[in-house]
Amino acid sequence: MKKHVDSGDIYIRANNIEFSIVDVNELADAIIELTTNDYVGILNVSEEKPVSHYAFNKALCRKYGWDDSCIVANEEKENIYYLDNSLRKRILKTRIGCL
Repeated sequence: MKKHVDSGDIYIRANNIEFSIVDVNELADAIIELTTNDYVGILNVSEEKPVSHYAFNKALCRKYGWDDSCIVANEEKENIYYLDNSLRKRILKTRIGCL
């Protein structure tokens, strides 16, 4: 993405495909919390709401102070669904924030 920002070349990102993300520091906090928990199994540790590829890239540009005018939204035919994080919300106290 940074290459596109620097060059001004268009960077097309799907506006209708959403996915779950997590900040690495929040993931580390969740892992530390899980070491003192009796839970065994698979757990999706992600944000409260999914984010589109387009919105994610726009947010990264805002975070780093980059010009986001090269990022263009596109509607894809196939939509990919994010994982359910409701179990994480019941088990962990660690807050997983939004970008």
